This record gives sequence, C-alpha cells and structure tokens, in this order.
Amino acid sequence: MRTTWIWWMVGLCGAAPPRPAGPIAFELPEGATPVMERGRLIGHAMGLKTNPLTLLRARPGDAATARAIGPLAVDAQFRPRPVTTPAAWEAVRAGLRKRMLDYFGRMPPADAPLDVKVERKQEDRQDHTFEVVSIAFDTDHRGRIGLLVPKGAPLPAATVLLNDRWGGGIERASGGVYSRAIAAHFVRDGFVVAVINHWDDRFGDSGTLCTAGAATHMVLRTVRYLRTLGEVVDPDAIAYWGHVYGADLVPFVASLADDVACFVASCPCHAAVRPYTTAFWRAPFWARQGDNMGIATRTAPTMYYSARTVPTDPLPFLTQEIMAFVAPRPFLAIHPDHSDLFEAVRPVWGLYGKADLLEAVAHKWGTNEPVNAREYTVDFLLRAMCGIEPGKATDKVAGQIVADLRSGRRERQTLAARRAAWWRCKQAAGPLAKLVTSDDLLLRRAAAVALRRIGAMEEMTPHLKHADPMVRLAAVEMMQVFGTREAFAVLEKNDTDTDRWVNEAKWQSLQVNPWE
Repeated sequence: MRTTWIWWMVGLCGAAPPRPAGPIAFELPEGATPVMERGRLIGHAMGLKTNPLTLLRARPGDAATARAIGPLAVDAQFRPRPVTTPAAWEAVRAGLRKRMLDYFGRMPPADAPLDVKVERKQEDRQDHTFEVVSIAFDTDHRGRIGLLVPKGAPLPAATVLLNDRWGGGIERASGGVYSRAIAAHFVRDGFVVAVINHWDDRFGDSGTLCTAGAATHMVLRTVRYLRTLGEVVDPDAIAYWGHVYGADLVPFVASLADDVACFVASCPCHAAVRPYTTAFWRAPFWARQGDNMGIATRTAPTMYYSARTVPTDPLPFLTQEIMAFVAPRPFLAIHPDHSDLFEAVRPVWGLYGKADLLEAVAHKWGTNEPVNAREYTVDFLLRAMCGIEPGKATDKVAGQIVADLRSGRRERQTLAARRAAWWRCKQAAGPLAKLVTSDDLLLRRAAAVALRRIGAMEEMTPHLKHADPMVRLAAVEMMQVFGTREAFAVLEKNDTDTDRWVNEAKWQSLQVNPWE
C-alpha cells in the first residue's frame, strides 16, 4: 500500500526519478580554469581560489609513461602482456580475482541467510528516519548497518553504502561531528544511505580469513540486504562510498560486487613501492613514474594483517591492477596525490569506450570532506545512477519544476525542490527563495538544499539567522563554494550560533574567505 501511494503521488507531481539508459560521461564544468604544475597541465580548478576543487585530467606529456606501467601492459612481475580488447581484459581480471580470493582466505558463504534483526528502532529525525539493524556475517558473528531514509523524496531511491574509516562509523557518519557526518549530509540530498562500521580486528588473529576479506564480505552482505528493501532502495542504483580504510576496500569490493553501480574512493591510503626501489623486482626504466603505482604495500596492519601465512609487504598484486577491478563502471577518486595512478588505469575504461567515467578530484582539506568535494560527489552520483546532469536541465524540465514549485501543494512543491536541487536548476531560484520561509519543515529544508546547490547567494544570505538550523547550515555551506564579498561580510558579523554544526561550518567557511 505504501509503495502504491508513493508512486501515485510521484506520478501526480511529475517527479518520478528518470531511469537512465547509462551513466552520463564527464564534461568539464563551465568556468573551470587550467591548473599548471612545472609548465604542465595537471587539471582544472573550480570554485573559490582560496578553496579550489581541482579536477585531475590526463597529463598529455605523461600519457605514454602512465600507460606503460598500466594494468594492461604488465603483470605483477612486470612482464609484458598483450591486452587490446575487453575480452582479453576480462580474462586477466578473472585471474586477478582468483588471486584476490586466495589472498583473502576462506570466505563465509555469500548466500547464507541474512537473519535481519532490529538493533535500534526507527527514529524520526525531522527530515529523515534512522534505524540500526544487524545481519548475520556468518554462523557466529553479526554486523551492524545504520539506515537513513530521506523524507519528501521519491522512493525507491538511489542508495549510497558508506564505509568510513576505523571504528564507530554508524554513529559518526549519521550524527557526529559536522565534517564527518557524511551520511547525514547525503540523506539531505535525497539519497537513501546505509552505513557500516569498520570490520573488527578479531580477523587479524584468524588463521582462515584476513581482515580485508572480512570487511569485503560484510560489504557484499550489506549490498544483498539493501536489495531486499524494494520499497526504499532502487536495486539498480546502489553506490559504494569508502573513506580512508573504506576507500582502500574499493577494488576488493569491486572485484566481487558486480551489482554495485558506481564507486567513490575518498582519501584512500593506498601506497605502492615504486618498482625501481625494490631489490627483487627488476623493473624496466620506464616504470619509474607514479608514487602510487607499482607493488601494493601494506599501510595499515588492521587492513591486511592476518595469522595466515600470506605476504603483506608487498602484497601479491600491483596497485593499478586491483584499481582496474572497478572498470568499466563510473569511479570517482577524491585524493590529492593519485593523478598518476588513475591516469594509468584509465586505458582499461578506454577498452569499453568509457574513459570519461573515471574521474579524480583533489581538495585542500586532508581527510575532511569539504563542501565542494561533497557537492561534486552528489553530482557524480546523480550522473552515474540517475541519468541527471546537474546544471543542464532542459527548458521542459526547468519549466515543470518552476510550475510545481508555484503549485501551492506542499507535497508537490517538496518533490519539485528535490528535483531543482538534483538538476541545479537556476531558473527555480525565485520560487525557492519564497518557500525557504515555509512553516513546513520538509519543504523549507528541501528549498534550502536546492538554493545551496544552485549557488543562490543573494537569496540565501538573509537566512544566516533563520530559525531552522539546517537552513542556516545550507547558507553557510554555500559560501565555501560560491561565497561573495558581501556574504562573507555578513557571516563575519554573525559570530554566534546555538547549533554546533552551524558553528563548525562557519569556522570552515571563514577559513576560505578570499576577501579577508
């Protein structure tokens, strides 16, 4: 009954999420400026000069050397191998997958019953709901999953599976410190979000399964669980987002989870021993490129350590070999130091004619996820899973959004505000500015998110003292991406707030004020 009502309402409002024929390829954003390093083009920057997001693109001068050490060119012993077709790569991939499974050890059965149990009853968090369930990892252990579902968004929805760094992932990502509460941010953008904790370290003492294998198994079990939630989760639109340790798991998950639509690796700590620095690899001279290419080496004992007798330093595969497991699915890498690595693996995507589906961006905030990187991630997820190209709404789509915003029907207006946010529909700024003062919580917050994503500074600056902290937060976050001199002047004067998230966001925004 619930599903029928939701789809009736979505149809009435004309807000059904589009069903993409395939992911939309990357295009250089309007206004992006070239970034040069030692006379070479390394990418394009967008946003405030004091807080740029750099889109890392292929370096024309390094293209040949990057490809030479790519996964298509050599194996783990740096022996040449001819790979010129997708079929040839699939054969190589199958061999790598077997090597990965051998390294993991004895994985629990993938098709064992999930045995779902509610660990924390569903809570109403105003603009979304939150609950914690557990599922069977194997016969004697369970894993916990935090599930956040947006209100006022069409369901079933595209879903993001979050795997944070070490420990406490569910609590931190769903409501902890502002800069770490990624799940709470993504759910406000209209995604269903599932959060899993870092897998506990008991597997470091295991004689049958290493920690990386256990963590990967838990991700696979979570994906299987999400696919059972048909009223909430679109089973064809599930993304994996990993941060630090979770990002290191991206290639392992990709090697086994064919039903995950796209991947995001945020601040991974992958490292590689460059071939010419290791005594027992006699690598050719052309291999001396790329700090993060070569033989993968252990960087975190909790990730690779096991009581099993397996090599851990170095690992039995090349970094670029395992990163290519993601191909040809859309992949966004968020890290400042990995441009060589990702350009090395791009030719694998090229075999499928999808080289533009591999994107890499860099920011200046270390392991924190700044607003501009988060906004770009939302754009990436919409392109990859929903067939939406933010900022490029057709006249027909924009006209319908504006008409729905002016309809006077709150459910219809809320869904239209969601669509305005997804499309970054600038034509909707005027109607949205009126709705952000609504007494309906879902409507005003959806309108605030849409104005934030559009970059409507003039409309949002007056709301720095809005009664709703999530509206204030949207106004402050916008400044990190679109800030103006006038807006920062207002923010500097407004130096008190009762909400800790707003205060932290203000501090971050003032750090990037280019007019100080």
